[in-house]
Amino acid sequence: MKLAILLSIGSTFEILLWILAVIIIVYILAKKKSVLNRDKNIPFDDAIVEDAPEKDKPKEDWAEDVKEEDIIEVKEENEEKKEVKSKKKTSEKSPELNFERIGKPNHENKDDLKKIKGIGPVLEKKLNEIGITNYAQILNLNKNDLQLISILTNYPFSKIQGNQWVKQVKDLEK
Repeated sequence: MKLAILLSIGSTFEILLWILAVIIIVYILAKKKSVLNRDKNIPFDDAIVEDAPEKDKPKEDWAEDVKEEDIIEVKEENEEKKEVKSKKKTSEKSPELNFERIGKPNHENKDDLKKIKGIGPVLEKKLNEIGITNYAQILNLNKNDLQLISILTNYPFSKIQGNQWVKQVKDLEK
């Protein structure tokens, strides 16, 4: 008899646990739905919509309120910011290579710097822009010059040093 009572209590307890699990699942799904709706800015209460401030008007409505003077003012502010940035760039003196020591750039008779391992078309263009155009200049570069080239071309010094440009040029000229 005690066994029958225990079995009936056990099955009742199991049913209660299943009901509790269903309630928890429904609660979690309802919470998840409300979070999703909040992300989509779907209001839960109609009163919230009625009390909404003017800035939440549809785009078509507030776009008509913008005046041409406001647009011009924004453009002028952006132009002033650009002028300030360009003044900063020109006021900062960038370091320069000593061309008297390494040799003057010769833009008419450029050497093909792409023959040097580690120099591709983009880096060759940057080197030409800063005045490195021929092998003779590369032969005269020292470690400080290579570091400066790294800064001016935004190319890692470790790669310049690892590719041993000066040694490669010596090998090319043999």
